[in-house]
Amino acid sequence: MDLTPDQVTQAQAALAAYSAYWRLIDSAGMQPGADWSAQISEYTSGPEKATMLTTLAETAARGQRTVGQTLISPVVTGVQPAQITIYDCIDKSQTDFLDSSGASIKAPNAPGSYIRHPANVQMAQLQDGRWQVVLVSDDWSKSC
Repeated sequence: MDLTPDQVTQAQAALAAYSAYWRLIDSAGMQPGADWSAQISEYTSGPEKATMLTTLAETAARGQRTVGQTLISPVVTGVQPAQITIYDCIDKSQTDFLDSSGASIKAPNAPGSYIRHPANVQMAQLQDGRWQVVLVSDDWSKSC
C-alpha cells in the first residue's frame, strides 16, 4: 500500500495507540475488579469500550483473572481521514485465564478458541488527534 508521508505518520500513531490498548487489556485482566474506566476511555470508544467494560465486570464477578502478555503483529490495511483499519494475528500463547482458586481455565487451542487468531480492527482519530480502538472483530474459528 502506497501511503503519503502524512498517512505514514497517522498509521504509526494509530499502531502506537493499538499497542497501548493491548498493554491495558493485559494489565486490566490481571485486576479486573479495579476501576479501569479512565484508562479504557483513553484508548477505546464505541462498541469496543462497552465490550471491555462489560468483560472486565463479568470476569471480576466470577472471581477470574488473566495473567501474561498478549503478543500482537498488527498491519495497517487501510488509511482514510480519521480512520485506520488494521489486520492482526492476536497471539494468546503467553497468557492464561485463571479461576478464583488460581487454576487455569484457558480454552483449548481449537476452532472457536484458537490461541492465535486473526482480527480486524477499526481505529478512529479524535478531534484532539489521539487514536482510539472502536471495534475489534476477532475470528476465533481460524488460526494464524
